Amino acid sequence: MTFQNRFQYAGLKPYENERCRAAAGGMTHHEYELLSRDDTYRKLAELRWLVSEFERELGDGDGDGDSHPTAETRAALARTVAEASVPLSEAVDYYVDRWLDAHRAARASEV
Repeated sequence: MTFQNRFQYAGLKPYENERCRAAAGGMTHHEYELLSRDDTYRKLAELRWLVSEFERELGDGDGDGDSHPTAETRAALARTVAEASVPLSEAVDYYVDRWLDAHRAARASEV
Protein backbone atom coordinates (compact mmCIF):
# COMPACT_ATOMS: atom_id res chain seq x y z
CA MET A 1 0.00 0.00 0.00
CA THR A 2 1.40 3.40 -0.90
CA PHE A 3 1.83 6.13 1.69
CA GLN A 4 -0.86 8.13 -0.10
CA ASN A 5 -3.34 5.26 0.32
CA ARG A 6 -2.22 4.63 3.88
CA PHE A 7 -2.70 8.31 4.72
CA GLN A 8 -6.13 8.35 3.08
CA TYR A 9 -7.28 5.68 5.52
CA ALA A 10 -5.31 6.93 8.55
CA GLY A 11 -8.35 8.52 10.15
CA LEU A 12 -7.37 10.04 13.48
CA LYS A 13 -4.11 8.08 13.87
CA PRO A 14 -1.84 11.10 13.18
CA TYR A 15 -3.45 12.97 16.08
CA GLU A 16 -3.54 10.08 18.55
CA ASN A 17 -0.77 11.44 20.81
CA GLU A 18 -2.66 14.64 21.49
CA ARG A 19 -6.02 12.86 21.82
CA CYS A 20 -4.46 10.65 24.48
CA ARG A 21 -2.97 13.71 26.14
CA ALA A 22 -6.43 15.29 26.29
CA ALA A 23 -7.94 12.07 27.64
CA ALA A 24 -5.23 11.96 30.33
CA GLY A 25 -5.97 15.53 31.39
CA GLY A 26 -2.93 17.22 29.83
CA MET A 27 -5.31 19.50 27.96
CA THR A 28 -9.04 19.91 27.89
CA HIS A 29 -11.17 18.37 25.19
CA HIS A 30 -12.06 21.89 24.07
CA GLU A 31 -8.35 22.77 23.76
CA TYR A 32 -7.78 19.61 21.71
CA GLU A 33 -10.66 20.56 19.41
CA LEU A 34 -9.19 24.04 18.90
CA LEU A 35 -5.70 22.60 18.37
CA SER A 36 -7.03 20.16 15.78
CA ARG A 37 -8.16 23.16 13.71
CA ASP A 38 -4.62 24.58 13.67
CA ASP A 39 -3.14 23.98 10.22
CA THR A 40 0.49 23.91 11.38
CA TYR A 41 -0.30 21.38 14.09
CA ARG A 42 -2.17 19.14 11.65
CA LYS A 43 0.72 19.20 9.16
CA LEU A 44 3.29 18.43 11.87
CA ALA A 45 1.17 15.61 13.32
CA GLU A 46 0.59 14.13 9.87
CA LEU A 47 4.29 14.31 9.05
CA ARG A 48 5.13 12.67 12.41
CA TRP A 49 2.72 9.83 11.59
CA LEU A 50 4.03 9.41 8.04
CA VAL A 51 7.61 9.21 9.33
CA SER A 52 6.59 6.58 11.87
CA GLU A 53 4.89 4.60 9.09
CA PHE A 54 8.01 4.99 6.95
CA GLU A 55 10.21 3.72 9.79
CA ARG A 56 7.86 0.79 10.36
CA GLU A 57 7.94 -0.08 6.67
CA LEU A 58 11.73 0.05 6.63
CA GLY A 59 11.74 -2.57 9.34
CA ASP A 60 9.35 -4.80 7.39
CA GLY A 61 11.47 -5.06 4.24
CA ASP A 62 12.89 -8.40 3.19
CA GLY A 63 15.65 -7.00 0.97
CA ASP A 64 14.39 -8.71 -2.19
CA GLY A 65 15.11 -5.56 -4.19
CA ASP A 66 11.63 -5.37 -5.70
CA SER A 67 9.14 -3.84 -3.31
CA HIS A 68 11.47 -3.31 -0.35
CA PRO A 69 14.84 -1.55 -0.10
CA THR A 70 17.96 -3.57 0.55
CA ALA A 71 19.21 -3.89 4.11
CA GLU A 72 21.95 -1.36 3.36
CA THR A 73 19.45 1.16 1.99
CA ARG A 74 17.08 0.59 4.93
CA ALA A 75 19.93 1.18 7.37
CA ALA A 76 21.01 4.39 5.61
CA LEU A 77 17.44 5.73 5.52
CA ALA A 78 16.85 4.83 9.16
CA ARG A 79 20.09 6.61 10.16
CA THR A 80 19.02 9.71 8.22
CA VAL A 81 15.68 9.83 10.02
CA ALA A 82 17.19 9.01 13.43
CA GLU A 83 19.97 11.59 13.12
CA ALA A 84 17.68 14.52 12.33
CA SER A 85 18.75 17.52 14.42
CA VAL A 86 15.38 17.63 16.21
CA PRO A 87 13.34 14.42 16.39
CA LEU A 88 9.97 15.07 14.80
CA SER A 89 7.94 13.84 17.75
CA GLU A 90 9.77 16.31 20.00
CA ALA A 91 9.11 19.10 17.51
CA VAL A 92 5.38 18.33 17.52
CA ASP A 93 5.34 18.18 21.33
CA TYR A 94 7.15 21.52 21.49
CA TYR A 95 4.67 23.11 19.06
CA VAL A 96 1.69 21.78 21.02
CA ASP A 97 3.14 23.02 24.32
CA ARG A 98 3.74 26.51 22.87
CA TRP A 99 0.25 26.52 21.33
CA LEU A 100 -1.31 25.60 24.68
CA ASP A 101 0.73 28.27 26.49
CA ALA A 102 -0.40 30.95 24.01
CA HIS A 103 -4.02 29.77 24.10
CA ARG A 104 -4.14 29.72 27.90
CA ALA A 105 -2.42 33.12 28.17
CA ALA A 106 -4.94 34.62 25.75
CA ARG A 107 -7.84 33.17 27.73
CA ALA A 108 -6.38 34.46 31.00
CA SER A 109 -6.01 37.96 29.58
CA GLU A 110 -9.66 37.93 28.49
CA VAL A 111 -10.84 37.34 32.04
